[in-house]
Amino acid sequence: MLEHLGPADEPVESVGDTVGPLGALRVRTESTWVAVSGLPESSVVEEQLAALFRRVDAALDRLRGGGTAPIRGLLRIVQYLPSDEPQGHGFLLGREWVRLLAETDGVVDIDQYVITDGEGR
Repeated sequence: MLEHLGPADEPVESVGDTVGPLGALRVRTESTWVAVSGLPESSVVEEQLAALFRRVDAALDRLRGGGTAPIRGLLRIVQYLPSDEPQGHGFLLGREWVRLLAETDGVVDIDQYVITDGEGR
């Protein structure tokens, strides 16, 4: 079942759950939520991060008030770089992301791929 956390126009979606032992009650022991910026791939990374932060921060506000379960964060950034400019553009994780990642015991995963002629994604 797909669940939404946040406004309908900016969903943060549940993509998987871990359920405790079978019995009279099935208790959710872990949930995984995914959010994307929603911007075109051609947008610069800072714009993507800003849009994503607004979605994630609003969703976390709702989760913070819902109980005491720990929240662990993962910020995954994937860049596809053209072979004629393989160094790409740098980007900055601002203090709001650092605060959010620290609060959620989060980590950052950055993947960068150089696309050569004839390769697709």
